[in-house]
Amino acid sequence: MSSRGAACILIVVALASIGPGAMRTARGQAADRAIEFEDLGFTRPGEPGVRSSALCAFAASATDATALVLNTAGLARVKRVHGGVALAYDGSRVDVDYGNGATGDDQGALRLAFAGVAFPIPVLRGSLVPAVSVHRAFTSDLAIDYARDNAADGRSETFEMEQRGATYAYSLGVGTDLSSALSAGVSVFGLDGSIDTQRQYDWQPLVTDPAEHTFVLEDIASDVSGYGAQVGMQLFLHERASVGIRFNTPTVINVRSVGVHEETRQVDNDVGSFVREETDVSTEYIIPYRVDGAIAVPVRSLLVTAQVSYVNWGEAAIDGRRILTQETDPVLDTVVGFGGGVEWSPARLPLRLRAGFEHAPAPLRYLQTDRIDNDRLDRVQVESGRTRIAAGAGLLLRSRIVVDAAWVLTSGSRESNILRDQYRASLVSVQGTYWF
Repeated sequence: MSSRGAACILIVVALASIGPGAMRTARGQAADRAIEFEDLGFTRPGEPGVRSSALCAFAASATDATALVLNTAGLARVKRVHGGVALAYDGSRVDVDYGNGATGDDQGALRLAFAGVAFPIPVLRGSLVPAVSVHRAFTSDLAIDYARDNAADGRSETFEMEQRGATYAYSLGVGTDLSSALSAGVSVFGLDGSIDTQRQYDWQPLVTDPAEHTFVLEDIASDVSGYGAQVGMQLFLHERASVGIRFNTPTVINVRSVGVHEETRQVDNDVGSFVREETDVSTEYIIPYRVDGAIAVPVRSLLVTAQVSYVNWGEAAIDGRRILTQETDPVLDTVVGFGGGVEWSPARLPLRLRAGFEHAPAPLRYLQTDRIDNDRLDRVQVESGRTRIAAGAGLLLRSRIVVDAAWVLTSGSRESNILRDQYRASLVSVQGTYWF
């Protein structure tokens, strides 16, 4: 079978794997649940490529095994068997300010970011490059801590949430040359992960007659599964420029959560009460399709890259229902992001230095202003968006071993009439690869 025929068949298989469930939309879901996409980390996909993290553009620059995740068409540029492993330390902090001063906690963990191998198969008029990999698709680490007077509910309350977890994608795909100037690729992936969440909160009436105090403890263990696919293309306009396009199909994510809810109510001069409940809930999330387009231009010892991404988060759904307010206003918005970077390869040195910048608005148009009851949203009035700055380096050792490192800092803030939150995250990643 020719490489063109193999690519066409795999593209059809990938698109068929989307299934009707990933494409359907139905009537609106309770708007307050939109925060779950952000809390679980689904709006912040993982960064499997250390080089691409530093460049902040990947759709046109991936040329090793990480291309299976970044842009499958890039696998066609792999001419020798290639394997790589990357580790990344993620640290993040969310500061929540209700007007009484911001509070927040730091979170951080060292985990696998990527492990994969690509193995070219010579075929007539080109090459066929299958690849397999596992990478961290989503990171669900989160810590929120605040205390405030909630006038709307007439109570003084404190809230703490600690969450840890990661979801990994197991990918299989292939890239091929369709012509001397055009490459294409397709991949499918399955998701598997776990999330552990603990919520503690308590409240007292602002007018204590009688004096009451309610304490709540929730422990939730969640298993994550799902699937999706990707189609990529790379067009080599001439020796001075290449264009990459990546299309990610809608991703279906199933989360099964088993939890324990304990509530203790104390009342002065009374016996109070204690309630313990166990829950077992399954939820299906639909992440909308994503399109990325990029260009890479070599200029002497420099490689300049630029990228634009598009995601219509308004098409996100929970259990088959879109996330709309009572006025049918989407809680999640369309996001158009842009980024770019530059890589310098000094003459006669086995070294590459790179840096990048990226900016995109946050998907949520509303802030969740009642974390305890999850029943109150407030429209975002001021937003800085998410901005990333990055730097990195790559070193070639003994003509076969490449060691890459990257540092990424992400920050952003949002403000409504009631709430202001600030997000800061840092990532330090190291990748070692070997060309067999």
